[in-house]
Amino acid sequence: MNWPNRLTLTRLLIVPFLIISVIYRREDSFILCHLPLFLFVVASLADAIDGYIARKYNQKTELGTFLDPLADKTLILTTFLSLHFSSTYNIKMPVWVFIIIASRDFIIVMWLIVSYMNHIEIIIRPNILGKTTTFFQMLTIISLLLQWTYSFYVWRITLILTVASAVSYIWRETRKLQEVKI
Repeated sequence: MNWPNRLTLTRLLIVPFLIISVIYRREDSFILCHLPLFLFVVASLADAIDGYIARKYNQKTELGTFLDPLADKTLILTTFLSLHFSSTYNIKMPVWVFIIIASRDFIIVMWLIVSYMNHIEIIIRPNILGKTTTFFQMLTIISLLLQWTYSFYVWRITLILTVASAVSYIWRETRKLQEVKI
């Protein structure tokens, strides 16, 4: 197993500890107060590093192609949910924003299933819009973990990018389906 895949698996292993740290966060303890932010930043940096290593040293694998987006979606969606249900965070993103973010990922997964069922080769190619969307989703989480007063600006940008990347993905994949059916 190569280093990018190890880092991706590490991100997945961080997720349960991150959820627990968000739920049991205590403001009267420096460590318990800042642990969620620390774990999320470590996981986010691991995402950037594993992608860099995989590209720079040509260590892309089929396993990594599957695991990397899975780790991203698991990290982001579970953290958003944990923050929503945590009683120690006062600044929260509206649930409808989370629903839109989760719906985009659901649409992508359903599209992959439809492609697979139609025996269409599935090649996941992240584009700049998708990467920017993931970056802003992570930035939104960091702003919420920091309890930044102006977090709503960040999640509004994230919302716009999420919708744009969903439309872009659907448009791109629909064109691929039409080309295969012709």
